[in-house]
Amino acid sequence: MKKLFYILVTALIFTSCGVGNYSNSGGRADECQISFTYSTDAKTMPITVTLDDGSVYNIEAVNKVKFKNKKDIKKTAANTIKLTPGTHEVKVTSNGQEIYSKKLFLSTGENRVIEL
Repeated sequence: MKKLFYILVTALIFTSCGVGNYSNSGGRADECQISFTYSTDAKTMPITVTLDDGSVYNIEAVNKVKFKNKKDIKKTAANTIKLTPGTHEVKVTSNGQEIYSKKLFLSTGENRVIEL
């Protein structure tokens, strides 16, 4: 009887343990973004953004005055471009005039706000 009791207790101990392999993965997406703002009184500011790889985007900059300080700039499809991390040469033109030209390094998960 004792032998049966010890076998049952031993079996209960080994089967009640939650031993196993668990994995959890996370992190940031392998992309970054650039958003464009401006500070004039116009409601919209259509701009053309040209990147180093020849990509051309026709988007609208968001008016910076509409957003309060210490708050995130509204990121929408109208004013944000998603890129791969790394160095990019960004040129912005409005009404045929170049208003911004700079080489930027963007890290993973970064959202760079460019004020025009």
